[in-house]
Amino acid sequence: MGNLNLIPLVNLSLLLTLMQPVIPQRDIYIISPPDLFTLEIKTYFDKLGAYANNDYASIHYGTAAWSFWVLFASGNLKIFKTGWGLENVGDIVLHDGSAAWQVWRFEVDKTDGEADATVEVFLGGVSQGTFDCDLEPTSGAGHLAYYHNGYTTDNLVSHIDYIRIATGHGEINDVAKPQVMMF
Repeated sequence: MGNLNLIPLVNLSLLLTLMQPVIPQRDIYIISPPDLFTLEIKTYFDKLGAYANNDYASIHYGTAAWSFWVLFASGNLKIFKTGWGLENVGDIVLHDGSAAWQVWRFEVDKTDGEADATVEVFLGGVSQGTFDCDLEPTSGAGHLAYYHNGYTTDNLVSHIDYIRIATGHGEINDVAKPQVMMF
């Protein structure tokens, strides 16, 4: 793993009411992430809605020329790509009556350039495949944010145990290793 500082902050829970998106964020920026990095998040979704209704949760991280954006909605995990296209990872997000803690690991590879970036998605340590993640920039360079929108459905609830970022690929399970841990 790389040489980033550890910043512990855990157990974020969100309750949304109609038309009130919540955007918790920390003012920590990594302006130039390495070409290989891992983002890991542990989630629990009491209630999620449909992406088409803007009732979803997402995590976003980007540079001045590239963005990595993951979408959690109504069971589906999706990755944004060029032109706001969506890569469908699958109907694997547990929510509502089937809600449970899930550990997601995203191993991003930009070694061929940000325009050809890919991500291998892991759920509970099992690969779900490799997908394009070459979205054009959407926010400030180095900004990491978790969003949970609730535009048409009341009482959307999500819990985040942790968000971690580390250089290189692999599991982030040893807090003694250099990393950034947020939320």
